[in-house]
Amino acid sequence: MYDTYEKMKNTVEVSGCAREEFEPDVMHLTFIASEKAESSAQAIRAGGETLEEFLRDLTGLGIDPSKMRMTDESVTEGYNRDGAFHFKKRIELSLSPDLALLESITELIPKSGGIEYSVRFDLSDIERRENEVLVNAVEASRRKAEIIASAVGKEIAECGSVCCDCGNGGAGVYRLAAAPAGNSDSLSSRLGKEKITVEKSVTAVWIMK
Repeated sequence: MYDTYEKMKNTVEVSGCAREEFEPDVMHLTFIASEKAESSAQAIRAGGETLEEFLRDLTGLGIDPSKMRMTDESVTEGYNRDGAFHFKKRIELSLSPDLALLESITELIPKSGGIEYSVRFDLSDIERRENEVLVNAVEASRRKAEIIASAVGKEIAECGSVCCDCGNGGAGVYRLAAAPAGNSDSLSSRLGKEKITVEKSVTAVWIMK
């Protein structure tokens, strides 16, 4: 009982938080080719032609279609009760962030007609970044503990335990950042890319001596 009390007297529990912003190093593009026709065969043929034209245009931009991934393909009947057959094919592509190239790609969309697209900026190694921020959170806790220990005439001897309170705001929290102008003269290509903010927090028990 006495030993337990003495140990408790010589511990301090301190939270630590860290937050860091990272430039995205990858952009994920998703394209959906969609067409409709009176028969499934016609819908497949029309959708295939639309996609083939779009892929040819991408090749003209120096993008190799073999680098793209097909994630799903479907033909459904009576979608929206219009009695037609609807073809859809989804493909994905990951590239280094390049707003000028992205603008060139989006300029192909009206020409192709039946192509929808979306883009998402991300970190290729989010786990490594999270671990870096987590280490910083532990260090922040230690610095606070050292200040407290010094105030009572003691020093930090070691860490007794660490609890990770880690809600990561990172993968869903974005801020605008400056971006290079790229190779295009358009104003759109000069827009800022989103920075990805990673946040971590811990609660640590430090043993004083």
